[in-house]
Amino acid sequence: DYTGCDMSLVDDTVPSIQCVDGINNIYYNGTALEQFSPQLALSEEGLETIESLGACSTFGKGGFDIGVCQMTDLKQEYELITNVCETSYEAKIMPFDMTLGVPFFHRTLRRYPVCVPTVCSTKDVLLFYAYIATLYESGAIEYYQGISIDIDFHPSVINTCDEMPREKAFMKKYNDNLTIRSCKWLQKRPEDIKMKYCKKKVGQGGFEPAGTVCPSTCCVCEEKDEDVFLKKMVLTEDGDVKLQTKTCSWLKTAKEEVVEWHCGKTAANFVGGFPPAAAACPQICGCGE
Repeated sequence: DYTGCDMSLVDDTVPSIQCVDGINNIYYNGTALEQFSPQLALSEEGLETIESLGACSTFGKGGFDIGVCQMTDLKQEYELITNVCETSYEAKIMPFDMTLGVPFFHRTLRRYPVCVPTVCSTKDVLLFYAYIATLYESGAIEYYQGISIDIDFHPSVINTCDEMPREKAFMKKYNDNLTIRSCKWLQKRPEDIKMKYCKKKVGQGGFEPAGTVCPSTCCVCEEKDEDVFLKKMVLTEDGDVKLQTKTCSWLKTAKEEVVEWHCGKTAANFVGGFPPAAAACPQICGCGE
């Protein structure tokens, strides 16, 4: 019952047999991590479980149900998967952004902890999960049979000014009471208040200072030209979600009104794993102004 038994492992367009065996030994046939396999996570049952844990933000638009689940918010589960992966299998965690699209429904699992055998190259892992995607889309996997489906697995988008919206940081201490808030909360503060918290150099209560946790919001990093952001999300009449991305290099040379338009958008935060322009390219977007 191993996944990938029908692969023809004869050239470099398929993963190595050692990698396939390693992944199967981690995720299939009653292993400790079987319930956390990427394949199961994107099933209807898996998505329901993840959403019940409070990791997801959803929004509706034109009859669509679109959601992004920040997997690093599930700290207990994330640590469990990491510990089992590293100690029981001598493997490593490779964060993936995984998306599932069926008509009028789209989910992103951002930074999903995929356990990868050390014998696998990055290319091997991408080829293996590209194969899993074809099984979904062909109806060979039992989930979502009989309907149009779009699946994507790719290593997580990690830009220079990377931050997690719900990640919490130390803001202030008053009368022995600590104020701990998220990057998303900080982003919405008036500029003078935001900078006051961002200038703190030391954290407390086990929480890092805001400038460390929220580098984009706090304007303490400078993007690179190749950093990527979500330019546009197109919702089709057939119920598909199409994503268009661009780089900070593209934004830097765009017209002023185009820059203002993209830097002001936040509604599609991290759909597909891609951040909005303001998070990916803070300096171009006038961070701190």
